[in-house]
Amino acid sequence: TYAATSTQAHQEHGQDIQNSIGIKWHGDRLRLSSDFSYSTTSFHEQTFIVDTFLKGPITTVWNGTAGNRQNWQLAGHPELDPANFYLNGLFQTWNEQRGKQKAWRADGNFDINNDFFQYIDFGVRYSDHEARYAGSVEVSTPPPGGTGAIPQNPNPANQVISRFPNGYFCAQPTTPAIPVHWLSGCYNYLVDNADAIRQLYGLPTGAAPENPGRFYNIDEKSYAGYAQLAYGNELFGLPFDGLLGLRVERVKRDLDAFSYDASTNVYSPISASTSKPVYLPNFSFNLHLRDDLQLRLIVAKTLTYPGFGQLNPSLSLNPPTINRAGVASSGNPNLRPTRSTNYDASLEWYFAPSGYLSGGVFYRDIDGYIQNYVTNVTIQGQDYQLSSPQSAGSGHLDGVELAYQQFFDFLPDVLKGLGVQINYTYIEGSSRSPQFI
Repeated sequence: TYAATSTQAHQEHGQDIQNSIGIKWHGDRLRLSSDFSYSTTSFHEQTFIVDTFLKGPITTVWNGTAGNRQNWQLAGHPELDPANFYLNGLFQTWNEQRGKQKAWRADGNFDINNDFFQYIDFGVRYSDHEARYAGSVEVSTPPPGGTGAIPQNPNPANQVISRFPNGYFCAQPTTPAIPVHWLSGCYNYLVDNADAIRQLYGLPTGAAPENPGRFYNIDEKSYAGYAQLAYGNELFGLPFDGLLGLRVERVKRDLDAFSYDASTNVYSPISASTSKPVYLPNFSFNLHLRDDLQLRLIVAKTLTYPGFGQLNPSLSLNPPTINRAGVASSGNPNLRPTRSTNYDASLEWYFAPSGYLSGGVFYRDIDGYIQNYVTNVTIQGQDYQLSSPQSAGSGHLDGVELAYQQFFDFLPDVLKGLGVQINYTYIEGSSRSPQFI
């Protein structure tokens, strides 16, 4: 049996600031509003981990599955004796994220009030969003002189109490599955003595060096305008109403990052830009069969853009250690927005002011759904599992949905607030995976 323990000393701090100003004007038939906002955000995380292991032989005692969990402990409780612990790898990393955004919007509503068209909503949008991410190399550094043969014959020079005679260990709390205390490095000791521990492991003092593969800077400018007409009249004596609209937008993205050549172990700067207008119409129709019963039909197009981190083409490597396999991750600057044409139909019965029963069907025609794929790759002679997002081909979702809501306002006193909500959804779907995965 191999038994190991470590304390993950995380230091985190962040800041978010938002400033905004707005204005409204209301006339007899025209209403206008506008606002401007400026936001900044930052977050920094630093992680420092010293892995240790117990000298063997180690015997695990399995204590059954009471409490619907696997209960266990180590025979003789070697985890309580500081002399049994030996140094393994030192793992350290940091990342810093910064962002800022300027956003402006202007909206209006004009009351048409004729026999068919009722009013029109219109507006424009502008935003400029910049995001930056940087992070360090992520490598587990072995202790000086090596670990020795784990766990039976560890390097005696790396006995923890020989390297750190005072104050290193803290007793960790028990859990229902592990009903005894155990020892691990103290958080304060790791933070307060980080540079001394780095020097012991043969590393320079201060934070780990930056990894170009984790850097990206992206600037996104978005321009959009929309108009939406509300209409209504009667059809065969039944009242109807709905909305007819169109949104036009252009998103321009400029990305700076680094690409990685596994054959030469070299990072090279790259830049990528995207810009394309999109048109998103929407249509809804509500037929009021009775005062409490209506049929609703909706057709609309939607567009979802990939996140900033998903576009980062740089390759981040986390080499394999004795405790885990090698992990690699990369974004994809060629990701397409996810486009969807949506069809919905529902029948809704409003039997009370706060109660309803509805049933509906829906269909989504989707193109470019983004999924993460994991592939096995070899980089610099080491095996990694590489996770990266890819734009899938065309696909669809369809299904049915039933919903029920009621508040029991007929009950006395405080019980009037009781209610129930029930929802059932059944979905089927399929999509085409990228051919090269």
